[in-house]
Amino acid sequence: MKINIVLIFLFVFLLSYYILSILLLDGRFTYTTSFNSGTIQESKKRNIFVSNDLVVIPSGKSLENWEENFEIWTNKRYTIHYFGFVFHYTNYYEGDRYLNVEFKPKVNRILKESCCYLYPYNKEIIGCCGQFYTKTNDTVKMVFVDCKNKNEIGALTIIVR
Repeated sequence: MKINIVLIFLFVFLLSYYILSILLLDGRFTYTTSFNSGTIQESKKRNIFVSNDLVVIPSGKSLENWEENFEIWTNKRYTIHYFGFVFHYTNYYEGDRYLNVEFKPKVNRILKESCCYLYPYNKEIIGCCGQFYTKTNDTVKMVFVDCKNKNEIGALTIIVR
């Protein structure tokens, strides 16, 4: 009799866990995700910050003082694998990085409104700033163009550490 009660309780608990997990994880029991922060401070707080001391080679007169307009840093790349809403583990990828390029808060408004860049891998124009998946020692070249007339403004070549 006690075994039946324990088994029924266990079955109800597991069923409840499964249903609640599906509700909380967008219809899935197993779920994989990763997070990236939008600022260097958030990266440091989450303990994923790697470096903002990168080799950046500017070309083009308007990007010579890139440090005044951009924050450029790398994060560790990781994923979190969930099994239900309680159980999870984190997987770090040793040589993989996210290269983050963001405008500083007090950036030149004209530069911010006129800059688009060509995504380095498929050459599509996608807008200013963002995040790139890279590996250590990769070289990423961001070509900035004027969004309206598609004229090249300059480029930043970044060597990831």
